[in-house]
Amino acid sequence: MNFIFLYFEIAAFIYGLIYYKHIKKTKFAKLVWLIGIVVLAELIGTYQRRVLHVPNVQVYNIATLIEFILYGLIFTEVFGSNKWSWFSKYFVLAYPILWLINITLIQGFQVFHTYTMSLGSFSMIIMACFYFISIIENEEKIDLLKSGSFWFATGILIFYSSDIFNSFFLRNTHKINLFNGFTLFKLINTVLNIILYSCFIKVFHITKERIQKETNELVQYSIHN
Repeated sequence: MNFIFLYFEIAAFIYGLIYYKHIKKTKFAKLVWLIGIVVLAELIGTYQRRVLHVPNVQVYNIATLIEFILYGLIFTEVFGSNKWSWFSKYFVLAYPILWLINITLIQGFQVFHTYTMSLGSFSMIIMACFYFISIIENEEKIDLLKSGSFWFATGILIFYSSDIFNSFFLRNTHKINLFNGFTLFKLINTVLNIILYSCFIKVFHITKERIQKETNELVQYSIHN
């Protein structure tokens, strides 16, 4: 039960790799490698904790830094020339600096960077909200269910808003043991991860379908001209 979320992460990564030739020239190419970094960090962290019995917090400190930067870069491409792109651009520049200050002068590298983790999480929520605001402001009709950006922003918003609520407002869930040390907190976190990576799989599928359709249309146009 502890590793169900990891299976979804691996499934999303494999799906992204299988169709990477369709995705590599789109804004979501970075998402494939982001998921790969997450999977690698989870595997290394689990090995350190369960086999080597050594602290694994440094791995997650570095992995989450890279994760947030890549999310910010993806949102920047999602926004494009949209007026809300300023936030993601400033975030990508400022976050590594704040992270470095935190781990060197405030919390240190030997504990999890909760301060900058919370900052990154709140920033993801803000970027996702900006995306939905931009949809409302856009007069052009968009089929959201066929939009990779929609599923990307939806997964981010659900995951990080719920994760923050779970971490800050439902703190006792750590103490509620469901079975064999599997707490209510872990259950909620597992469900959130399943939702997030299911959304990412949807992103890859939609992007792959769109690129295939555009390629087929281009071929048909070439044939008839």
